[in-house]
Amino acid sequence: MRTGLKLLCYVIIGVTIVACNSDDNATEVFEPTSAENADRIKLLMNNRSFRQFSPGVDASPRKGVVISFFSREDSKLSLWAQFAEGNVAISEWEIKATAYEVLKNRDSEIYKFKFKGITTEQMLPNKCADCIPVDTISLLVQNPSDAEQIRFRIETNADLPSPYPIFTSWTKFSEDLILSN
Repeated sequence: MRTGLKLLCYVIIGVTIVACNSDDNATEVFEPTSAENADRIKLLMNNRSFRQFSPGVDASPRKGVVISFFSREDSKLSLWAQFAEGNVAISEWEIKATAYEVLKNRDSEIYKFKFKGITTEQMLPNKCADCIPVDTISLLVQNPSDAEQIRFRIETNADLPSPYPIFTSWTKFSEDLILSN
C-alpha cells in the first residue's frame, strides 16, 4: 500500500513539474506582429547601437558584443563579437542581416528580430567571408520602448566561434550615443 502511495505521489509531482515547465515555455511563444507594430518597433530601433563587455570593457580577458540597427546597403541589423586579452584581439567576427522579421511574444513586451539574408565575416584569427555556418539567429529584445529597462538575448542553433556563447540570458547593453553633425 505504501509503495503504491509513494508511486502515486511521484506521478503527481512529476505531472506538476511538467505542467509548470510547459507554462514557462508558453511565455516563449512568438507570433507575427501587425505590419504597423513591426514598423513602429523597427523605427524605434533604427540607427541605434548597443554594446556590452564581460566582465568589463577594460578587463583582460574580455568578451564584447555590439548590436547595431543601422540601415546600410549591406545590412539592416548586425551582431559583432570579439574576444580579447589585454589590447590584443584574439577572435573577432560579425553576422549581418540584409533584412529582419519582427515577431512578438504573445504574453509580454519581448520582440524577436529574426535575421534574414544572413552574411558572416570572420576577421580574426583568420579572415574569411561566409565561413561561419549560421542557419538561424535571432536577437530577442525585452522592453524596446524603455531605455532604462531594455534587455537583449542572443538565440541561435549555430556553433558560433569565440566569444560565443555570450549573452544567452537577458543582459543590459549600454546604448551608444550617436552624435549628428
